[in-house]
Amino acid sequence: MASLTAAPVVFSSLGVAPEPVHMRCDLADTFFRGALVFWLGGQVTPIVTDTTTEFAGVVAEHTVTTALNQFVLVYIKGIFLFANTNFTIANQGSLFYQTTAGEDDPSTLNVSAAGDSGACGRLVQCKTTAVDGFLDIGDRFDHSETA
Repeated sequence: MASLTAAPVVFSSLGVAPEPVHMRCDLADTFFRGALVFWLGGQVTPIVTDTTTEFAGVVAEHTVTTALNQFVLVYIKGIFLFANTNFTIANQGSLFYQTTAGEDDPSTLNVSAAGDSGACGRLVQCKTTAVDGFLDIGDRFDHSETA
């Protein structure tokens, strides 16, 4: 399990930060600021359980929960700067997904949907190629046209 052990080094909201919302957690755990969280039974978890796991948002503040149903502040939209070696100029505009091994760590997001969770966001701009970039977590849908 490759869960975060500290908040990501690079985490900032671009422009005016959206208001976070309170979401109930599914277990006692540590939710690091900037970590990714996913839906599990109507609550949020830092664990990607399987390929049907859907992305919920980005943790707004470091929170340690001690029981089921405690609240975690989560951003459900916004553009965030994350460190990730997969954020390259060639991948700008691509949807990014989380692996079951990556779990809550945004540095392990990748462009492959096969065997991964639901989309976590679209890379809107690579800041420094293969280092970091801006991920729009509000844009998680494939906009391509089909015949």
